[in-house]
Amino acid sequence: MGELDVIIATHNPELKALERAFDSAKRCDEVQCVIIVDDGSDEPVRAQCDVTIRHANAGPSAARNTGIEQTQSPFVLFLDDDDELVEEGISASLELIKTLGACAGVGARYEIDTGSKRSLNEVPAEWAGRVLPCSGDVFRPIRLFNTTGMIVSRRVLDAGVRFDEDLRIGEDRDFLCRVGAMGAISVCPQAVAVAGRRADGANLTAANQYARRVRDHLVLLERHCDAESEHHFKAATIWLINAIAKSGANDESWRLLLEACQKMGWRVPIKARLRHARGRRVLP
Repeated sequence: MGELDVIIATHNPELKALERAFDSAKRCDEVQCVIIVDDGSDEPVRAQCDVTIRHANAGPSAARNTGIEQTQSPFVLFLDDDDELVEEGISASLELIKTLGACAGVGARYEIDTGSKRSLNEVPAEWAGRVLPCSGDVFRPIRLFNTTGMIVSRRVLDAGVRFDEDLRIGEDRDFLCRVGAMGAISVCPQAVAVAGRRADGANLTAANQYARRVRDHLVLLERHCDAESEHHFKAATIWLINAIAKSGANDESWRLLLEACQKMGWRVPIKARLRHARGRRVLP
């Protein structure tokens, strides 16, 4: 009997990608039930699945929370609708959680580049096969703490931990940080998932989502930044500043990030200031 319930939150999915995600979950021996939550797609999602739920569009966090209420297994695993699970990695991650007595687990993942080449995004060597030193490490700006492949124990969910439905970007790290406050988070060195790419460019990490990224990043900064995680938040903030300077994103996002840096006592790179100033001069 399986020990995992899988939740796939989806909105206007590419149906072939969703089918691949579902099939990859069903190939895992540990999976008991796959729950697809349709977050108000323009056309109702019709998929052959163990459980399909549809509700009004409220974002991925709300959809995952809806799915959590339908789960019964000892562990819950999250999967994005354009990603796939790696059966051997999921088995290894679940076993590591049990061995280390952790309450959640994450793992390495394969990334697909624009040429469809698959490469392994490895976990930091000092964390591999161990638990995170502190829950604030989930804010380290690396692609390890995405929702896909994240396994969480029933005891954490029974304690009421849920996704913040007001966040669209960084909600996975916020959730995992609060999970980590209740127990250890294990890090599996094996790949647990293959990250897909939406052909329509709708990923929330795209450049056209910078305003939302900044807004949610500042919420996380205010909520979670402490002495142990400050260097992670500083690195992520400076990355956003440089990215916005290059993209010519709106002045409001730029202003908010500069105010955050001033409050935290972080220096803004001169190159980013100059690039942003040049970009403003050429805009109509």
